Amino acid sequence: GVLSYWGDDGQTFLGTFGILNYGFPNLPSGSIFYHTIFHFYLRVIPSLIFGINEVALRFPSAFFGTLMVPLIFIFIKDLLKNKYIALAVSIITSFNAWQIEFSREIRYYSEYQFFYLLSIYLFYRGFFKDEKKYKIAALVFIFLTTIIHELGFTLIFLFIPLLVHK
Repeated sequence: GVLSYWGDDGQTFLGTFGILNYGFPNLPSGSIFYHTIFHFYLRVIPSLIFGINEVALRFPSAFFGTLMVPLIFIFIKDLLKNKYIALAVSIITSFNAWQIEFSREIRYYSEYQFFYLLSIYLFYRGFFKDEKKYKIAALVFIFLTTIIHELGFTLIFLFIPLLVHK
């Protein structure tokens, strides 16, 4: 059928459209939309390839929503050392109604969820398992998560258990 923009989806369209025209998410009012700014930029490449339409704008959500399944598998397998539990959690995630819905929206939900979990995983590998190559990656992804949505700042609380652990 015909896809449509829902409520806040139009906001994402306007921010992405602004980037394509001005290089930054300039709204019709002339204001720059800084809130969730990185998720607008994630939609630019598909918009350049497919044109600025619903398929291009929904593509990053579907892409990152799909990537959540193997990321969860890798993280759980590494954390619990059990591939069967990791597989079960991945299957449950792939059929989760919220996961499917987030992957269909033209909003930041899937990207935020993916970057948030990836930040936690990289932090775990870098700082708890003391693998140096993951430390910088963790800090980079923590920053990227915060510019997808401000709640990414909660990742700072990862350092509290680290201090207790060390």
